[in-house]
Amino acid sequence: VQRVVVERAPFNIRDYVWTGTMGLVSAAGQLTVVVFLTFFSLASGNLFRRKLVRIAGASLERRKITMEVLDDISGQIQRYLLVQVATSVLVGIGTGVAYALLGLENAIVWGVVAGVLNLAPYVGSIIV
Repeated sequence: VQRVVVERAPFNIRDYVWTGTMGLVSAAGQLTVVVFLTFFSLASGNLFRRKLVRIAGASLERRKITMEVLDDISGQIQRYLLVQVATSVLVGIGTGVAYALLGLENAIVWGVVAGVLNLAPYVGSIIV
């Protein structure tokens, strides 16, 4: 019986850097596509939707699926924005009431500022 010993390859930092870089490039590419699709979808209204349906193909089923996907995306964006606005209103009201209970002058103004800044992701909440 011949004995087999598996030797590990020596540590090579280039392999890890290359893999990480390719993952980062892929994520940046996908993010770019999402940003452009979202921008053009919101900016052009129905024109962008009609073009995507035309690109989907000639069959009625493919066009129907494309329309359902676009409607689903629009609904999700609308729900997200509604939740963001509702959350900001609650933050503004809560901040205004808390500052008023603490006796701070212009508590309502600070509540409005907190609500508006809450719309800015990450930075707004930190500033408040």
